[in-house]
Amino acid sequence: MAYFTSAAAAAAAAAAASSPRMEMVTEPRLVNTPDRATTFLHFLDSTTTERGFRAAICLDKQPTIPASLGLPKLDTYADTVFIQLAPRGEMFLRYDEANAPMLQITFKEYIGLLHFFRNEWPALESKLYSQARLMRTTEDPIFINPHLVFHHHGSSEYEAKLGSRLLFKARIDSKDPVHDRIHVWLELLEGGGSLELPPRVMVELACGTNTLHVLASLRDRYKGSSRKRSLAV
Repeated sequence: MAYFTSAAAAAAAAAAASSPRMEMVTEPRLVNTPDRATTFLHFLDSTTTERGFRAAICLDKQPTIPASLGLPKLDTYADTVFIQLAPRGEMFLRYDEANAPMLQITFKEYIGLLHFFRNEWPALESKLYSQARLMRTTEDPIFINPHLVFHHHGSSEYEAKLGSRLLFKARIDSKDPVHDRIHVWLELLEGGGSLELPPRVMVELACGTNTLHVLASLRDRYKGSSRKRSLAV
């Protein structure tokens, strides 16, 4: 029976660790990697009970844009996101349709919006629900400020700036016949414009799969490749 020396064993272990055959693949994978000039669509279709949401994401200055989207003409599309809604039970319209309101924001602002719905919204939603239920079902005082209260019905509102250009608003009314319905708006402070967002859809888009990680990784990769191309020129 032959025995390895400690040196031989260490060398064999090192060779095995560096060998590509030792890489463990738990299950087959197929990964599609888009070109930097593509246009991404981050969306959830509408249902009979919920509106749809779509974000057309452009990372390149001059991306390849499907004509069916109808995006506005810009000198550069770098890091630009166009968001829009679809009514319940209906398909998305072209972005240039007169009755298809949209907001044009930056990629960084869109990522910030998704982070808000993933990290901040659950606690805020719970707080708004509790305030409306107090107004609707108890005699407990509702505080406006530490020295001013009221009883019974009313509304609870929340506002917060997301970055320097976006204003996030949420409102719940204790008299709303649909209990626990929260209205959410996103307003563009520069140039105006607003959209009422479907919060459940936004949470699903922000928390589902690994979309945030994928988008951030692609942006970092394209930014790096763009820098390399500039240096080469």
